[in-house]
Amino acid sequence: MIPLNRLHIRLTALCLSLLALFAACSNDEPSAPLPPEVEGTPCRIAVVLPLDDAHRPVWENTVELAVNNLLHAQQGLEHPVRPEVEWYDENSEDIAPLMETLANRTDLRAIIGPYHSAHSEEAAYQCAKTNKTLFTLSTSAELIRVFSLKRNFLWALSETDISQCEVLLSKALYYHGKSVSLLTNEDIYGQTFIDWFAFQSKELGLEARGVHLLGDNPQEACRKAFADGSDFIIVAASSFNEVKAVLETAQKQPTGTTCLLFSDTALSTELQADGFAYRPHMIEGVAAGADPNTGFTTLYESRFGQSPSNGVPQLYDAVMMTTYAAFLMEQDTCLTMNDALKQLVDGREPCQAGWRAEGMAPVFAALEQGGSPDIEGCTGSLEFDKMVYTNVLHSTYANWLAYNGKVSVLGHTGSNGGNRVDPTLAGWNWENTVQQEFEDQSTGITYPALDDCHAVLIAASSSWANYRHQADILAIYRQLKLSGYDDDHIVLIMEDDLANHPNNPYPGQIFVTNGGDNLYRDVQIDYKLSELRPTDLEAILTGQANDRLPHVVKAGEQDNVFLFWSGHGKQGSLCWDEEAEGLTTDMARRLFRSMHERKCYRKLIGFIETCYSGSVAKAAEGIPGMLFFTAANEQETSKADLFSQEMLTYLSNRFTRIFIERITADKGISLRNLYLDMFRNTLGSHVTVYNAPMFDNIYRCTMEEFLIVDR
Repeated sequence: MIPLNRLHIRLTALCLSLLALFAACSNDEPSAPLPPEVEGTPCRIAVVLPLDDAHRPVWENTVELAVNNLLHAQQGLEHPVRPEVEWYDENSEDIAPLMETLANRTDLRAIIGPYHSAHSEEAAYQCAKTNKTLFTLSTSAELIRVFSLKRNFLWALSETDISQCEVLLSKALYYHGKSVSLLTNEDIYGQTFIDWFAFQSKELGLEARGVHLLGDNPQEACRKAFADGSDFIIVAASSFNEVKAVLETAQKQPTGTTCLLFSDTALSTELQADGFAYRPHMIEGVAAGADPNTGFTTLYESRFGQSPSNGVPQLYDAVMMTTYAAFLMEQDTCLTMNDALKQLVDGREPCQAGWRAEGMAPVFAALEQGGSPDIEGCTGSLEFDKMVYTNVLHSTYANWLAYNGKVSVLGHTGSNGGNRVDPTLAGWNWENTVQQEFEDQSTGITYPALDDCHAVLIAASSSWANYRHQADILAIYRQLKLSGYDDDHIVLIMEDDLANHPNNPYPGQIFVTNGGDNLYRDVQIDYKLSELRPTDLEAILTGQANDRLPHVVKAGEQDNVFLFWSGHGKQGSLCWDEEAEGLTTDMARRLFRSMHERKCYRKLIGFIETCYSGSVAKAAEGIPGMLFFTAANEQETSKADLFSQEMLTYLSNRFTRIFIERITADKGISLRNLYLDMFRNTLGSHVTVYNAPMFDNIYRCTMEEFLIVDR
């Protein structure tokens, strides 16, 4: 690793030079022109952002700049629109009733904000009910995924934090880092980093050493992160107070090579207002910002005396886009605001567009003539995915450095679309590349002739929010029944609290796809999850029936066993509903050894769809005849797949869906080809196979051994 203290010295010199340059030219930029008197149609916009003493001037300056430019650009037009902004302080308002009121107002063209992800989630739920246009400043991937297909009401002018996490890790790699840790929270903002940190680290060739939750004690979490000894700690804090707590703790740590890299939360107004100095007194990070080619940052610094903080370029472009769309609605009164925005961003006719008044004027002129001009904002080209729209496909990330409270941008990084399957949902579809290799040869293990097949299916969660786990297990159950299994050979464990749940708009029915077949028909459930404990699995899987556990696997050394588990997981444990501890790695190891010693299977193949599933599946290593496929490795989270806007819950997990698709198409698929298909198509985690050397030649062994039953 290069000596980062020398790198910081060089960056400091550059930083101070840039500050001097900005100061020297600050008097060359004329003050903002007074807005012209435009008698146009009002375009009312609600802005919901933090309005404390530090933030309010920043937001107001940004909106004033945008409105002035928009009014100047429309001079001489026949039907101009006049943006009128009303302000709401998200830190003092009760967000839920406020957003419900705003979402139902017919005089309001759009809402911009809120700033914080948890508030944005509430705003999205309320706006979804009325299809009110919402420009969110939140970068949570989950927010975008959940609301992406709801009639295109949600608009974001930055890519999600999937891309930001990638850029932060790439920055560590650029500095020749080899290992990384993560400091964040389990909230809607931090969850994106938790979900993608380990996966992207592996894809980039970095060692992910740990994820530490700031929670109620950020100082302790910071100390644990430093104890990892990683070259870099990625800090994705939810608030600037957490950023300060991390910095205060960091300066007390022993001098070493570990350095901090911060997400966009740190690039807030407070960073420039506090003027604090810590050791190390230079703070680095990234944030989605203005495209440097537009000149926005330079003008902003010249006019207002500081760099644009996080959210400023997006706020500017949101005001601009809303006004453009309102202008389109004046030309075509049949358009809704969301349809006008879609028409606007679909425009690709050449146009000398830009964020200044002289760049906005040709856009307005073209729209007035019925054209479809290609628009550009201070964040760059405003290109959206044409299937779900939702958020921009590409963002520019500013590599910023704070020195004694002064912030400078050292350079810019464009988000890289080259590692994605397709450009939808702006960063969600990563292409997995780091796959396992297997030997195409015999393991030397001999097996008796196959007599029969048995299955154990476990949906290890309950409640409407976890709908997908039971739905996936029922989809697997149906596949087994279609393959010849009878209920005497299937042990089905699920809580059975969905079909008649109050939230279910289809009583008595459960689906794994929108508009799909009812999976709840003719289902024989052996145990509710709440009737069992993880320790009961040994009796069930080793055939030890009793009065409390009458349904067990009656398999012997000539019988194959198929196991599928869907639920939640944490490192070292498969969760058992809400219990603090489920099936731990040690418990799984004892269970697998007991099955082997009792000769309770010929071959056992298991599929585990949970986060961190590899941390438990590794318990099978070294035990002959067992093979496990996991949705994620030991450090990764698995991903839900299909969200139902009607039912307001996920219907399936990606890993399970791909598995069902493959075995439906070909039950004779080799285990190696099954792995390749699932690896390539399970997004956001690395499907991993455990214990292949002690199982069989997976190039020749097929799923048919476990799925085709002829009795």
